[in-house]
Amino acid sequence: MIRTVGRGRHVQVYPVRIPEPALIAVTAAGLAVTAANLEVTAADLATTTADLAATADGLATTSADLVVTDESLAATVARLAVLTAILEHNVQLQGDPIAVSASVVAIDSPLYTLVPGVTIFPGAPTVKVTGSLTVVGTAGDNVLFELVRDRGLAGETVLTHQEVTVGGDAGDLASATLVSLDVNLVEGATHTWSIRATHAGGIDPSVGDAALILVEQKPSGTAVVIPTPPIQSVDLLTAGDFVIFGGTGITTTGGSTITGDIGVSPAVTAAAITGFTLALDGSGQFATSAQVTGQVFAFDYAVPTPAKVNQATLDMITAYNDAAGRPADVTSPGGDISLDSPLTAAAIYRYTGASSITAGPLTLTGAPGDVIIIQIAGAFDIHEDIILSGGLLPEDVFFVVAGQVTIFGGLTVNGEFLGQTGIAMQAGTILNGRALAQTAVTLINNTIDVA
Repeated sequence: MIRTVGRGRHVQVYPVRIPEPALIAVTAAGLAVTAANLEVTAADLATTTADLAATADGLATTSADLVVTDESLAATVARLAVLTAILEHNVQLQGDPIAVSASVVAIDSPLYTLVPGVTIFPGAPTVKVTGSLTVVGTAGDNVLFELVRDRGLAGETVLTHQEVTVGGDAGDLASATLVSLDVNLVEGATHTWSIRATHAGGIDPSVGDAALILVEQKPSGTAVVIPTPPIQSVDLLTAGDFVIFGGTGITTTGGSTITGDIGVSPAVTAAAITGFTLALDGSGQFATSAQVTGQVFAFDYAVPTPAKVNQATLDMITAYNDAAGRPADVTSPGGDISLDSPLTAAAIYRYTGASSITAGPLTLTGAPGDVIIIQIAGAFDIHEDIILSGGLLPEDVFFVVAGQVTIFGGLTVNGEFLGQTGIAMQAGTILNGRALAQTAVTLINNTIDVA
């Protein structure tokens, strides 16, 4: 129905059904129970809130503990880094990349300086220095990367270098990682090391298209320099009784002159030794030749020669495996190793591919008794002399070559050659050392003297 309420406003009123008294009583009871439940829930919430507040305090404390722990860990990591450097005798050029916006032709990275007060101990210590540098330039340009000790000082020394061509993609980048041994450092001295990148062609800055931008550098090396333990010589065992030993034969063309004994393995007979005009001794145990100041041994000669050449074969392989398996101090890709000249003794160098000596002589430096091992994973072509300086002896220089060794004509080379395959010498070359090959040794009018 419609009821009028003051000033003509109308309110529509609907009929309301009044519930029976019993239903109202039940409802009231239910509301009372609900109110009681709500009171309990409120109490629980208050307790939970207190627990959460306590938990928040605990988390805050834990967070503070974690911050302290993180700082402690950072300090521990820093100490471990220094300790690792000390244990590994290593100066590592490392750090966060630093962007440089200047465009120049020649770029010098900052100096990498040892921590103040660093001491170099006596005993001609050796330190392993490594570092990386990336530059950007014009695709096709050549960049010369150099690892330099004491850059800008009177004693500046380029330890090693690598020439890299700027690529045509990836932002026209060129990068290099250089590794070198710095040796014979002076007691009480401190040094700095740096990576330097310059345009290999030395193009005038006005050209404009040769600009290089330094985009990454790795600063802050720290280490204590301590003496490096001396490298142990390679024990040739009974293979050292021979100046030439061939697994499948020894052949000479022309009048080769050999001082020392020569022999072949049990895989062949004396027939595999050709060009020497052999004369069997009356004992039947060895032969002689006008070209050999020494004796010639083969498996088909009289006892005890078969056992002698058999043991020499085993010892030759053992010596090769020993020398080839030693961990290297410096590892480089294959290529012209004369670019690394001079190499310093008391070190093991590994070249991971076919290598050569092409651009000029290879000089090896060291004192008497120092040992240098050069491991080559592929073939080895020698086009230039191998020179020893500082008193270094041929018997302490080991070329350990997995592939064919070819020594070109008219050279003088020094060292012990351990070949997993063959060793071939071309006309007129002189070898002061040994040629021990697991396959054939080939000579052309050569002079070989173990002394």
